[in-house]
Amino acid sequence: MWVKTIGLILFLCCLTSLAEATNYYVNASTGSNTTGDGTSGNPWQTITHALSQISGTSHTVYVAAGTYDTALGETFPIVMKDGVSLVGAGKDVSIIAAGYTNTVIRCIGTIDPSTTLEGFSITQGDISENGGGGIHVSACSNIQIRNNSITQNYGRDNSGAGIYIENSSPSITNNTISGNRCQYVNTSASAILITGSSSAPYIYNNAIKNNMYTQYFT
Repeated sequence: MWVKTIGLILFLCCLTSLAEATNYYVNASTGSNTTGDGTSGNPWQTITHALSQISGTSHTVYVAAGTYDTALGETFPIVMKDGVSLVGAGKDVSIIAAGYTNTVIRCIGTIDPSTTLEGFSITQGDISENGGGGIHVSACSNIQIRNNSITQNYGRDNSGAGIYIENSSPSITNNTISGNRCQYVNTSASAILITGSSSAPYIYNNAIKNNMYTQYFT
């Protein structure tokens, strides 16, 4: 009986250990998706690969300075995982660039309010409609988006060139949202588009400047 009890305790302790928050690391220059294991001494190379390797919640991925683009091996959009935060080395040095191929970052159903996107330049996103060029947030997402530069993204009809929010309540603070462009027939926004009756974002202390839009006719 005691043996079984001790065995059960050890098993539960192992489960608790696996569920603990873990820090992971990505480095465009020194990382490897082949031999890396996500530790600080042996990081992965791309954000896309890192997110594919992580399960569970309360984890943070620290992304070193560098440009994370399709040439490096990133696949766009980069889809955030609920409860997994991405933290760059700074908005001027950790650059996520989609090369105008798709949305840069997509957040769908990230309902864990601890999920954070911080410290990046998010740029060169492009979406044709119903989404965001830089960041797409939908399905009741409560993600924290802070201390980023969201710039030079593009959107068309029913889109937000910088950030698109649909039926979600993200916290958007201390970002620079600039130089984004959109074209529209019906509804669009060059900086932030908010849609859906249940959207209640918290938007505070952002620098929103030099975003442009052009109406076009079909």
